[in-house]
Parts: sequence; C-alpha cells; structure tokens
Amino acid sequence: MLNEAVLLTTVKNACAVIFANEGAYGSVNKNDNGALSVGKVQWHAGRALSLLKTVTAKAGEARTVLGGAFFDEIQNAASGEWDKRVLTDAEGKAVSKLLSTPEGRAAQDLLAEADIRGYILKGMSQNLTDGGALIYFADFANQYGANSALLKKVTARALTGAGDARAMYDATKELTQDYLPRREKVFKAALALEQKAQAEATADNAAADGIIGDRAYWLSVMLGETVPSGENVKKLLDNIHIKLG
Repeated sequence: MLNEAVLLTTVKNACAVIFANEGAYGSVNKNDNGALSVGKVQWHAGRALSLLKTVTAKAGEARTVLGGAFFDEIQNAASGEWDKRVLTDAEGKAVSKLLSTPEGRAAQDLLAEADIRGYILKGMSQNLTDGGALIYFADFANQYGANSALLKKVTARALTGAGDARAMYDATKELTQDYLPRREKVFKAALALEQKAQAEATADNAAADGIIGDRAYWLSVMLGETVPSGENVKKLLDNIHIKLG
C-alpha cells in the first residue's frame, strides 16, 4: 500500500503522462467512435455530459455560449442518453469555448485528478505496487475504462512477472496489437519518471547524510544532465570517506 505522499506523487506523474496523450482544455472530438469526447483527458459520452453539467452550472455565460436548446439538453439529459451523442460543428465550437473558460478549466482539473487517483487506486486493488506500473495502468484505464477486461488481463499477466511498467508493456504486446505506439510511449514515460524518483530519493538521502552539499547539482548528474567536474567528484569521494570513517 502506497503512503499518501507517494500516492500523491504517483497521481501527479500519471496526470502528466495522460495529459500529454489526450487533449487540451478546449479539445473536442465531435465523433469519437460513435460519441463525443471532450477536454484535457477526453471524457467520453456520458462522462462528457457529466463534466458539461458541472461547467454549465458554474459558468454564468454557459447559456449564451451554448444556446438555449443545447444548454437545456445538457441540463436535463441522463447519462445514458449521450452514449451515442455526437456533436455538430456549431455544437463542438460552443463546447470548446465553454470548456476553455476559467470555470471549465477548473472543473476539468478537479475531475481529472479525481479520475486519475481512482485509476491508481484501482490498480492498487489489483495488487500493483510499482509506481511505473500504476502510471501505465492509469493511462490504459483512461483510454479503455477502469473496468476493461483487457486491462485486467494485462495486469494479471504482468503480476506473474516483475509487476513493473516493463512487465505491463510486455503483457500488453502479448495480448493485443491495438494502440501499441501509445503503450510504448507511456511505458517509456513511466520508466523515466520512476528513474527520476529514484534519483531524487538518492539525492535526498545523500544530502541528509552530508555526503553532498548541492542537491540540485548532483541530482542533475544522476539524471545524466550534467557531467561532474573533477573537483566536485573529489569532494564527493572525500565526504564518502569521512562518512565511512
């Protein structure tokens, strides 16, 4: 079980990965496999309707932006009624404008974080503990749905091995050929984030032990962004020698 601080970091990292794969605040796909998808994580069909209900309730200009008939439809529709709802060009432009308002952006931020935290917790409930694997799981869940049978199979297969991001990616390739370029991109992003987290933990420990003085500098070295000078390497070795007695 991840502690709250680690969980928050994992959610933050998963958000960054998913946002990079989806849309911007005002993104609208008028017909995404038979129903609309909108916003920064491309909420689909009934999820899109739920978001729009929240935004229309908070944005004072919503009726003006959407027009009376479309506004009323959003306010009164039940989720299942939008399972096959696609948008006209005019409706798509209006929704994009509404979602780009301060109220639209704020609503998306809150919903995205809540959804992605839910994905992470769902992955944990299926016995994933590795941070990279949970990030991979979250992106997969956002695209396929948290209750996807394929995702459940991928997770179970990965857990017969290392249960990390690489195991999730390898299991995906064994079970499907769909969206593999995205799965590879997510795997690499999750791996990079995990490596950064490990480097940050090492730098924190070294700084706390007095082995390094400039945490930011040595973190950059560990991430391969900076080549350390001979003088700084000597100082590091001297500090290690002192520490070891």
